[in-house]
Amino acid sequence: MSDRPQTPSSEKSYGSSEISRRRFEHLTVLLIPLVYGAAAIATVIRYLMPYGKRRLPSLDVGPTTDFAGKGVKLFTFNDDDVFVLTTTDGIQAFKSKCPHLGCAISWGGENSKFGCPCHGMQWNRDGKYITGPENMDIVPQSFEIKDGHVILMDEPTSEA
Repeated sequence: MSDRPQTPSSEKSYGSSEISRRRFEHLTVLLIPLVYGAAAIATVIRYLMPYGKRRLPSLDVGPTTDFAGKGVKLFTFNDDDVFVLTTTDGIQAFKSKCPHLGCAISWGGENSKFGCPCHGMQWNRDGKYITGPENMDIVPQSFEIKDGHVILMDEPTSEA
């Protein structure tokens, strides 16, 4: 038997991979300013970068002859869907959002009406109110006819 005292198994040697309390505090004191600094730099970079997609000032959707007849065409313009068609007043463009609750309007070709699936509103081909909870016409989209082409025009957005 040896006369050496045995060390308890709970003691660790200095070469251990375990982190000490002092080392943890030193790392914390170092990392907190680094994290705040990185967040500040990210905020400045995000502020200087352009926000979102760039809006197109206009979109040429084709010659006016493409809209002759009873057809209705749907186009995506600056994140909005727009119907373009020929009405009794000539070529018209309407936004595809219901003016009541903002649901997506669809075109029912067989009955020649626009309809809102959310609450049953309906409009005729000219965008005029037929039936539903609110007496509101479809919102028109700005456009112009230039050199025989229909050109949708960007409109300012109102964000509340």
